[in-house]
Amino acid sequence: MKLHLDFETRSEADLNKVGAWAYASHPSTEIICMGWGFVAPGERVRQITRQECLTPRFHGPWSSNYDNVVISAHNAAFEYAIWNCILHKRFGWPAMWEPNRWTCTMARAAMVGLPLSLDELGRVLSIKTPKDLEGRRTMLQLSKPLGQDALGDPIYDEAPEKFERLYAYNANDVRSEMEVDALLPELPESERRIWELDLVMNRRGIQIDLIFAAKASAMSKELVGPLNDRLRVITNGAVDKATQIPALKDYLKNRGVEVPTKYVAGEEKEAAKATIEVIRREFERLPRSADLTKPEIQRQIVEKVKTLITPAQREIEDVAERVDVEMVVAKTIQLRNELSIDIPRITIQPVGDVTRGYREFKMDLSRVNYQPVDNEILIQELHRREQHRLMSGTGIVPEEKPEDYLVRGLIDFNDISYDDQAELLYKLAGQTVAHLRSYLKDGEEVLNVLQYHQQGLVNLIHVQMQEHYEEKATAYEAHVSKGFTTLRPNNYSAPADEAERDFRAPVIEKQDIRKMLFGGFKKCLYRVQKFDSDSERRFAVVLENDSEVLKWFKPAKGVFQIHYASDASYEPDFVVETKTEKFLCEPKSAADMEDPDVLAKAKAAAEWCRNATEHERKHGGKPWTYLLIPHDVITENKTLKGLAASYMHRGEDRTPR
Repeated sequence: MKLHLDFETRSEADLNKVGAWAYASHPSTEIICMGWGFVAPGERVRQITRQECLTPRFHGPWSSNYDNVVISAHNAAFEYAIWNCILHKRFGWPAMWEPNRWTCTMARAAMVGLPLSLDELGRVLSIKTPKDLEGRRTMLQLSKPLGQDALGDPIYDEAPEKFERLYAYNANDVRSEMEVDALLPELPESERRIWELDLVMNRRGIQIDLIFAAKASAMSKELVGPLNDRLRVITNGAVDKATQIPALKDYLKNRGVEVPTKYVAGEEKEAAKATIEVIRREFERLPRSADLTKPEIQRQIVEKVKTLITPAQREIEDVAERVDVEMVVAKTIQLRNELSIDIPRITIQPVGDVTRGYREFKMDLSRVNYQPVDNEILIQELHRREQHRLMSGTGIVPEEKPEDYLVRGLIDFNDISYDDQAELLYKLAGQTVAHLRSYLKDGEEVLNVLQYHQQGLVNLIHVQMQEHYEEKATAYEAHVSKGFTTLRPNNYSAPADEAERDFRAPVIEKQDIRKMLFGGFKKCLYRVQKFDSDSERRFAVVLENDSEVLKWFKPAKGVFQIHYASDASYEPDFVVETKTEKFLCEPKSAADMEDPDVLAKAKAAAEWCRNATEHERKHGGKPWTYLLIPHDVITENKTLKGLAASYMHRGEDRTPR
C-alpha cells in the first residue's frame, strides 16, 4: 500500500543552511500540518494539524497496517527526517527507519533527466494539479519566525486565514505528487541502492578528523602565500596568484607554450551551468534579462556561483577558485541573453468583489459502464474502507437516496462546499444515477455500483467540476512575477529511423509531419524543432527569410500561463522577436478561425500581450502583438509584417483585423 505524504513545518533553524536532518532534529522545529493520500490520483487528501500529531488516534487510517505501507514523497529525505525525528521520537508514532519503505519522486525524476522541482516537473509532465506557487509564498511566510519576544522566544505569524491557505497548499502538493508518482518509472535496483545509501548516510553522518582537517587547512594557507609571491616574481607581475587561470594561460601562450584546456574547460562548464541555475532560481524576478549585465547584479551572481561550485573547499585558498568565475558569469549571461527572448511571467489577480464557483453543466458519462460485483466482494471492500457501518450478517445500512453516496464523497474534497454547492452536487449526482439506471437491470445493481465504485464516480464528477470552475471579479489586475524565463532544452522523441530534415524542403507525407524532426535553422533558438502541420513549417520558412526577424522558437509546455477557460492553459505555437516588436503567433486551419475555443484562446493571448506590453514599456522593452493566421495564407514569399497587418488579433472583436 503506497502512502503519498507531505509535511509543512516551521522552525528557528534555517533548512537551507543546516540540511534536512539537523533541521528535523532541532528542538524548535514543529509540524504545522501533514497531508496524505492513498493509491492513485483523485483519491481524497486527508490532513492533520500540529496539535493532532500528539494524539495516538491520529496515527492515520493505515495505523493497523504499518508493515505494508510504502511512503512516497517529493524529496523524500525531508519527510523521512520529519517523520522519524518528530512523529516517532517526540509523539510516539511507529518508526519508519527502513529506507526500502520510502520512494522519492524527485530522485525518480532525476534518473530520467526531468526537472527536480515539483513545479517544473508538473509542467513537463502536464499534470492536472500544478504546483500552487501563490500558496508557496504563504508557506515561506509561516515557516520562519518574524522575530523574538523580550525573552528571546520566537514570534510566528499566527493569522488563521494564512493557516487555511497553507492547508490548501499542502493538499494541492499531495495531489500533485500523486499524479507525478503515477507517471514516473521506479528507480532500478542499482540506482535504488545508491539512493538508500544516501538516506542512511545523511541520517548517520560520516566521521571526519576535524583536527587533521584544521591542520591541513592551516598548512595550505601557510604555503599559498610564499608560492604566490614566487609566481609573481617568475611572471614579472603578470600573474598574482595561481587561481588566475586566464592570466596564467595568456602568460604561457605569449611565450609559445601550448596550454592544455581539458580540465579548465570542464570546470568552466560547471561554472556556466551553475550560473544558469542561479539565474533561474533567484534572478528571473528582475524586470528584464538585460539587468543581468549590471555590475552589481553580476557581483551577486558571481558570489552565489562560487558557493555552488566549491561548497567543500571554500576555506582552502589554493583550490577555492580554479576558474575565472567573473569571466565565466559574464560570458554565460551574454550568451544566455543572445539565445533567449524575454517572456514575462504574468498572473491575473482578481480585485474588488470576487465570487468563485462552478457553472452548471451536463455530465459526460459516455464512458461510464461500471458493473455490479459479488455481494461478498462488496462487503469486503466496504469493510476495508471503513466507510460504511455493517449490520449483523451481510446487511449494509443504506443512504437515504442513491445520490447521497456520491454527494457524501464529493464534500470530502477541500475545494467543495456543501452549503454553497449543494444544488449543483445533487444535480450532477442525479445525472450519474440516472445514467446507471439506464443500463443496469434494477435498483439493487445500481446500489451495488454506487457502493463499490463510489470513489471512481466521485472522482469523475470532481474532475468535470474542475473544468467548469469560474472566478468572477469586479476587476482584474495583472501582476508580473518574473521579468523573463530561462528556456530549458527541448526534448523530442522520434522514430528510430527518422533522420533530421531540412525545414525548407517540401514535405510529401504531410499526415506524418508530427513524427518528423526539422533542422537547418539560423534564427531559431533551438537546433531542431517539431511541427504540428505543414503550415507551421512554412511559417518557419517565412521567419527565417524575413530580415526583420532576429530570433524565434516554438514554446514548450509551461513557458506561458495564459488561462482562457477556467484552469485551461494555452501555449501559442510561435514566439518571435523582431528588431522592433515581439509576437505570439498561431497558424490555424482556416476552417477553425471562428471556432469558439480558438477565439477564447485568442482573446486571452491578446490580453496577455497588452499586459506584457505595459510591462515592457516601463522597462525599455518591445511591444507584444498576437497574430491568428489562417493556414492557407502562409506562403514562403510573405513577411511577418505583412501577415501582422492583416491578422493582428486585438481581443475585443471576434475576428482578426
